[in-house]
Amino acid sequence: MMRFAFLVYCMNALKLASTQIRCGMPAYPIRESDDNSNRIIKGWEVRPHSLPWQLYVLLGYEAGLAACGGTIIQLNPGNSTNLALTSAHCMVDQRTLKKLKPENVTVIAGAHNIAFVTEETHKKYNVKSIIIHQNFKNNDVHDIALLILHSPILYSTKTRPICLPVADEIPEQKCWIAGWGYTRVTGGSSHVLLMISTPMVFYSGPTLIAENFRKYVFLAGSKDGGAYRGDSGGPLFCKMNNVYVQYGIVSHRPTGFPPDFKECLEDISYIQQALYRRLCSQISPQLASTEIRCGMPAYPVRESVDNLDRIIGGWEVRPHSLPWQLYVLLGYEAGLAACGGTIIQLNPGNSTNLALTSAHCMVDQSTLKKLKPENVSVIAGAHNIAFVTEKTHKKYNVKSIIIHENFKNGGVHDIALLILQSPILYSTKTRPICLPVGDEMPKKKCWVAGWGCATIAGDSCPVLLMISTPKIFYGNETLIAESFRKYVFLAGSEDGGPYRGDSGGPLFCKINNVYVQYGIVSYRPSGFPPGSFSAYTRLSKYFNWLKISAWKYDRD
Repeated sequence: MMRFAFLVYCMNALKLASTQIRCGMPAYPIRESDDNSNRIIKGWEVRPHSLPWQLYVLLGYEAGLAACGGTIIQLNPGNSTNLALTSAHCMVDQRTLKKLKPENVTVIAGAHNIAFVTEETHKKYNVKSIIIHQNFKNNDVHDIALLILHSPILYSTKTRPICLPVADEIPEQKCWIAGWGYTRVTGGSSHVLLMISTPMVFYSGPTLIAENFRKYVFLAGSKDGGAYRGDSGGPLFCKMNNVYVQYGIVSHRPTGFPPDFKECLEDISYIQQALYRRLCSQISPQLASTEIRCGMPAYPVRESVDNLDRIIGGWEVRPHSLPWQLYVLLGYEAGLAACGGTIIQLNPGNSTNLALTSAHCMVDQSTLKKLKPENVSVIAGAHNIAFVTEKTHKKYNVKSIIIHENFKNGGVHDIALLILQSPILYSTKTRPICLPVGDEMPKKKCWVAGWGCATIAGDSCPVLLMISTPKIFYGNETLIAESFRKYVFLAGSEDGGPYRGDSGGPLFCKINNVYVQYGIVSYRPSGFPPGSFSAYTRLSKYFNWLKISAWKYDRD
């Protein structure tokens, strides 16, 4: 029974590890209405950490410390962000009317009771840059600011981003406001995070909002209460299709309303694209706006050969058109050697610390001992490996080597996962290759690539080569030993194929315009000439092993 319970736990944990944290989906249920036992003046206490996007923004004004609200947002997919959203007027010292400097602003994430500085879950983040809307003039419109943090907020059950609205989408259901602001008009802020519903939302009401504000601002609230001092910059959010979406930023109280009735909120749906453009111009120009998808190189792949650049059994790759290809340097006792490898990702994001290669490369064949991580390094972004000064290539040290537990220095389970000490950031030169879904098999022409021997005599090639493998055999009785058939396949042609130095590299195929790795170069079966047919580790059989191995490593 215990084993079964542990297995269920492991599989649930794997689901978390292998899926992206989605915006607007808290790990803990939100208390969407109040009960009398926990009602605090005109708001109720939030269930701790059920609003994982909520931020407490500490401000160092000349007159002393103050606080505003804010939210964690993301503009690119991934499992972390360095972006926070708040109001522009919070970023201006009202006494001097000067914009605050980044060093005067601190963001606290993961908090519930802000009075408990020792609260384990809450973490402080310094601000690197404050971007206030260019048309904000310390009045009531364009009241929006983006904070760029020094270090990213990693997503967890306590810290997650809120979703942003699709352009001009209008909430039609009950919404909420949350914050640590004043709990009564006469003063006294709350230590714990509070929220209140805002059943009344007004758009463009001619008697309520000045005409020149109507496009950018809306009103929301009720007679039961609403946002007040200290809540500025916090979110108005609504539940749409079981996901929480932020529609407004607490801005100011319009004239003619009591302090606890209506709050004027900055409508963020119109501003999202402008915000995106502004942000992208300040960070990396092309890559910030989209996630780098696996198997999609920035440069076209030379999929067939012409006579001008054919090199023995393969042709030179168009530089950086195989951005997943790795050169793996090995320090054996007998001296330096090299294998191939690939950049892979198991979780969405714009970086990875995972590399795939063959297990036999990680074993010193003269001693039959597993290599230590310090004897292995990985080079990404390379084309001509002889040019150590090649600007695009970067060396990564290895933190851990995970060899398949059933590998016995034979021809099966020949797979190893390398955990790198620092992540490979995706760019036009370094991107992951896709992994196969289920037990799918390539039915089209595939390719193998590497820096291995360009001739049977043993001369290696300084530039990356590739060759097509038009013939692929699965489970052929005369070619593969029966015990290997589930885990290994053969591929190649009489024209050439991988040889020494190509081990650990990929066999990849083009599926729906995306390149997918199906095999890892493993060994040459007996009866075939060197550089023709090779045996490949069948990657589809090891996808779960990869996920479990990465998860176990993270857990330990």
